[in-house]
Formats: sequence, structure tokens, C-alpha cells
Amino acid sequence: KLKYLSGAQEQILANLANFAYDPINYEFLRTLLVIDLFLDQLSHQNTTFVQYAIGGLCNLSAGKFIAYSISSYVLMF
Repeated sequence: KLKYLSGAQEQILANLANFAYDPINYEFLRTLLVIDLFLDQLSHQNTTFVQYAIGGLCNLSAGKFIAYSISSYVLMF
């Protein structure tokens, strides 16, 4: 059951990273705090989660507000 749950989480994260590719979705993803989800996944033990999170953040980084949010998070560390 745990393996199934992890696979489902990976699939959801991958889908969100794909949605982040389209600028039309930026505001929706920001409202749903998906940026924070991606940032939280950067420290996950599962490297697939980390890869999807990096992909999602890269896709979102074209948006000015979103790029600022990402850079603010990075400066905290």
C-alpha cells in the first residue's frame, strides 16, 4: 500500500510540474501554493520527487512573482 501511495504522489507531482509549463496556469498554481509544495519537495529523500520539484520550479520561474518567491526561498538557506 505504501509503494502505491508513493507512486501516486510521484504522478501528482509530475502532473503539477507539467501544468507549470503553461503561463496560463501560473496564477492558479500560485493560489494553490504549488510553489511551496515544489520547494518543500527539494529536501525529500525520494530523488524522483526532487527532480519533479526542480522541473516544476524551472517551468514556473518565467513568472516574475514566482521567480521572486523562488529566489527568496533560496536566499533563506
